[in-house]
Amino acid sequence: MNPRAYGQSALIHAAECGHIECVRILVNLPLERGVEPAACNNRALRLAANNGHMEVVRLLCSLPRERGVHQSEALAQALHGGAIRGHAVIVAFLSKYVDAQNPWRSSALQLSTRDGHSDVVRALLEAQADSSWRFALKCAAKHGHLDIVLFTAEALHLRGDKKLSACLSSAVGQAAAEGHAAVVKALCDLPPEFGVNIARSDGREHVWMAAVHGHAEVVKVMCSLPVARGVSVACGSRHGDSALQYAALSGHIRVVRYLCSLPLDRGVDPSWQSYTPLRYAACRDQVDVLRELYGTLWERNLVQPQGMLSVLEAAVECNAPRCVRFLCTITRPCDSETMSAMAQSGSRVNRPWVRTAAHVVHHEILWQHPRSILSIASLLQSRRASARFRPA
Repeated sequence: MNPRAYGQSALIHAAECGHIECVRILVNLPLERGVEPAACNNRALRLAANNGHMEVVRLLCSLPRERGVHQSEALAQALHGGAIRGHAVIVAFLSKYVDAQNPWRSSALQLSTRDGHSDVVRALLEAQADSSWRFALKCAAKHGHLDIVLFTAEALHLRGDKKLSACLSSAVGQAAAEGHAAVVKALCDLPPEFGVNIARSDGREHVWMAAVHGHAEVVKVMCSLPVARGVSVACGSRHGDSALQYAALSGHIRVVRYLCSLPLDRGVDPSWQSYTPLRYAACRDQVDVLRELYGTLWERNLVQPQGMLSVLEAAVECNAPRCVRFLCTITRPCDSETMSAMAQSGSRVNRPWVRTAAHVVHHEILWQHPRSILSIASLLQSRRASARFRPA
């Protein structure tokens, strides 16, 4: 047998499969037999760690240093391979050989936290700085791993970390944006001494972040909190748009329906800023959202002809045929006095796209938005349209 050709291969395969007795025989052969445990960049050790063979890893690491196994880079790679596959015992064993600042160890912490290997994360965080604990907490919150979030928050609190409050507040925002309602609720339930700001972090409202991404369960969790906790659905982005407006714009019907069901004192107003939520939904042709918003306006007696005409005009300008069809069935024609008042107030509909007396479509809109006009025409010609919308 050629030991260099076959002995190395035999050692690597035995380590990969966890055959501890075979590995012990091969590594104890005399040096002249040519079997080198550290060959191929310590491949035997790395494969054993990847596959969770703790006894093989311990045997290889117990060899004398002259056998070459104790190379820092190879040990770090072995730790990384074991961490991303969830082998907590191997990670705990190899951690004493790998420096806390090693890039492979940092990468292992990030990936194991992302994948939810809580025992591995615990092993990697031993003797680490507070910054590593905060990183793990926020990463776990982003990916919805509640157990990691809770034990890292508790550990940082016991260590007296001064940045814990800001870290937890940021974690709430990340969990809200990703839709992890259980994590958000758990962070909301932490004792006051943890200093969690449930409402906002980094200048952004958490309920707005959840609404933008359509996470209705997170919105429900946050809106169910007492008003004293600071959660306000009336607040919005830095551009002034509310949670309801962005949910309507993105077509998140479940979020819109829940926000519209809140009491008036929570600040949800579909007619806010000249019917902006309705106009957003109309521009994106989100007809189901538009129906929900209009129903809320009707129940609260907030429907105004001028406002609905502006929504209809927005739908036509954005070539949204489904919303145009719906709005034509609910929008009342304005009389001459109303149109005159709208013109004097500088409304966007001071150039009416419909002559309400004769129901004639404005010629510019006719050429620019044929699909919407065809929807209007077919609706007016059908029996489903109300008689007040029919030409004389």
